[in-house]
Amino acid sequence: MRVLVVDANATSRHALERTLQSAGCAVRCAASGPEVELLLTRATEQGERFDTALIDLSVPAELLAQGPPIPTVGLRSIRGAGTAAQLGGEYALFLRKPIEEHQLLDAIASLLRTADAAPSTAA
Repeated sequence: MRVLVVDANATSRHALERTLQSAGCAVRCAASGPEVELLLTRATEQGERFDTALIDLSVPAELLAQGPPIPTVGLRSIRGAGTAAQLGGEYALFLRKPIEEHQLLDAIASLLRTADAAPSTAA
């Protein structure tokens, strides 16, 4: 499974990367919008895509709009403003930091089950 992690906080980004890699995921990380754009462009050029993305709410999720739809988990700190309903829109799920390993892996599994169950729009 290919996962894109977007978080401006290096400590959080590296912790997520280690957790996902230990679960067998191929992980690419970005700290900013320009880095996200570069990773998405490279993936598209190589005919690859991300299965899911984990995005800290401090980074705009609209950055993912340039490529194919990616199931997205919004990440926020405990002190982050807003509820999942208020923050809505671009995110399929929300997790609060710090994130326990089982919460992270359960959330991704849930997203992928939902994506697999969705009817295909391809002709």
